[in-house]
Amino acid sequence: MSVTLKRRQFMRSALAAIPAAALPFGKLFAATDAGVIDDVEAVTGDGKQIILNGTDVKDLAARLRGDLLLRSSAGYDTARRA
Repeated sequence: MSVTLKRRQFMRSALAAIPAAALPFGKLFAATDAGVIDDVEAVTGDGKQIILNGTDVKDLAARLRGDLLLRSSAGYDTARRA
């Protein structure tokens, strides 16, 4: 899947991610467990709905320094409101 981001779109998404990255949640919230992750419904920056393969999401979670919170994760709603 090839996605082309314009610089302005990239900057908006990066700036939107900064507050979430700056929050000191650490390991407070449970990320994905070691089990199987179902496919994830997502929305691109331009509003297009897509499906992310569960295996790809699990690989991403393994590469992150912190936790990946999905809709089904404990603490998702609390972190989303922050």
